[in-house]
Amino acid sequence: MLAWALFEHRGYWRVWAKMVVGLRVLALVTPSASFRAGARRRVGPKPFRALFTAVAGPVGRPATPGAFWHGLRSVAIDATCLHVANSWQVLGRYARRTGQRIVFGYPLLRLTVLVECGTRAIIGVVFGPEADGETTHARRLLDAISRGTLVYGKLKVRILGA
Repeated sequence: MLAWALFEHRGYWRVWAKMVVGLRVLALVTPSASFRAGARRRVGPKPFRALFTAVAGPVGRPATPGAFWHGLRSVAIDATCLHVANSWQVLGRYARRTGQRIVFGYPLLRLTVLVECGTRAIIGVVFGPEADGETTHARRLLDAISRGTLVYGKLKVRILGA
C-alpha cells in the first residue's frame, strides 16, 4: 500500500511489477482490485502518517537557490480543495456544495501545505472541510515553523525572528 501511495501516477499493476521483479521464483499471486481496496482500509492511516513524519521537513541548505533570503529560510503556505468520495461516511465531515435551491457536486476537502521555497520540500500539512479557511489551517501549521523563517502566503508575509 505504501508503494502504491508513493507512486500514485503509475498504475497498480506497474507498481506491483516493480515491487516483485526480483521475486519471480516465488510464483506470487497478483492482487485483485478488490484486494487493494480492502488492503487500504485494513492498513489505515497510521503507516502513512509515520512515513510522512519521517520524511517531512526542510532540506535546503544556505547555498540552495531560493531556500534562503538574507539568512532566513523561505517557506510558503498555500491551499487547494480536492473532491472526496460522495459516501455517507465522508458526508458526516465534508459537506457538498450548496446553491440557492440545490445541493450538488462532491464534498470538498481543503488541503493546506507549508512548503520550503527553492526545494518544494513539504514541511507540514493539514486538511479538513472546505469551510475551514486557509487562515484556520495556517494557524494549525504554526508549530511546524521554526525561528529564523520567512513565511510567504496570501494573507501576509511574516518573519519569525532569528
